[in-house]
Amino acid sequence: FGVLIHPFLHGLIDYYRISLYNLSPNSILHVSVFIHFYESYLSILPHFDLFRHFFCLKNQGIWN
Repeated sequence: FGVLIHPFLHGLIDYYRISLYNLSPNSILHVSVFIHFYESYLSILPHFDLFRHFFCLKNQGIWN
């Protein structure tokens, strides 16, 4: 059993080498809003380099 996710989110998870459960609900919200903005308002596929320009992955340090 698996949950289907957007290819952009899948690429993001592969790039940072994390799992979906490592993302906070707020992080998932930011990614989904970014994807929705690109696909709905701009009518283009999301661009990963622009996402990295606006957002950065920050370790919360709870597993260290």
